[in-house]
Amino acid sequence: MDGRLVVAGTNQLFIPRGFTSVSLAYPTQYAATLCSSHFRASLAAANLQEAQAAMTATAMPGFGYNASLQAMVKDWHANTVRFNLSQGALQYEYTHGLSAYTDMVRCQTAFKNDQVTAYIFDQF
Repeated sequence: MDGRLVVAGTNQLFIPRGFTSVSLAYPTQYAATLCSSHFRASLAAANLQEAQAAMTATAMPGFGYNASLQAMVKDWHANTVRFNLSQGALQYEYTHGLSAYTDMVRCQTAFKNDQVTAYIFDQF
């Protein structure tokens, strides 16, 4: 295979180029429950929240996606985005019948973007 993929149902060659993003990793909706007060006050938490705000920003008029995705696609020619997700937030939602975190993640893949072919989700 030498690292190349063929898109299912086609004979079109697909070579993934993209980014791994931690922008959806911080469980903002449940941070008070899932994260220690020490971590919530840390620079790392602030950076994750800032990245999440940028990634979840409103779509740009006429593009169908926000500035963060635009930079990945237009400036860096990405066709794949891998998002790290919070396993703790997903488990918390499953246990408590909630969906705010999952809804935020789903919203990111709902952007109309003909350039990004694949979204990959990793849990940690």
